[in-house]
Amino acid sequence: DAALEALFEPHLVEAIAHAISRGCVVIGGFIIETLADKAPSHAHSFAKPSVVGALLKVISLDSDETRTAYEKQEKYVSVTSGQWHTGFVAAGSDNPGVHHDRKIDELSAAALLAILKTGAVAVSPKLGAAVVVPILDKLRASFVDPTPGPELYEIRRVCLEILETLAPLHTKAIIEAGGVDVAID
Repeated sequence: DAALEALFEPHLVEAIAHAISRGCVVIGGFIIETLADKAPSHAHSFAKPSVVGALLKVISLDSDETRTAYEKQEKYVSVTSGQWHTGFVAAGSDNPGVHHDRKIDELSAAALLAILKTGAVAVSPKLGAAVVVPILDKLRASFVDPTPGPELYEIRRVCLEILETLAPLHTKAIIEAGGVDVAID
């Protein structure tokens, strides 16, 4: 249990937030999702403005060009051989070779959803309210030039699930920001 506690230490949480802000959402987002799933009672550690803000910044990326620029940011280390990618092998899969690809904005939204589903943001209503407008903006942007395909469906699904999770405590903010109109579209 001490090893698990160490994963939620404030310094490590801030390091994950910093890594996400520096172009490492694939690793940081996957860590957040996994820890929120395996240790939901500790997920409140990720309900910090630095973590949520870093995730929202990546969620707001709305084109392949901006996503590529984010991923090309200077990392902490220099990799001479190897390749960064947004795919991962499904944990617990019957076939460990199954490969799932998600764009970084969807990966960030999934990490944010994992935090929200544990009820961690309910402890901080201001933080939950701060999520509403950026998520609605992401949904609006996905309707500007719709392109059919599973990637667009998935980011919309995750954004709507985030709003559904926030709705019990932030219904007024969702309505005032035009969430009903966006959901109907």
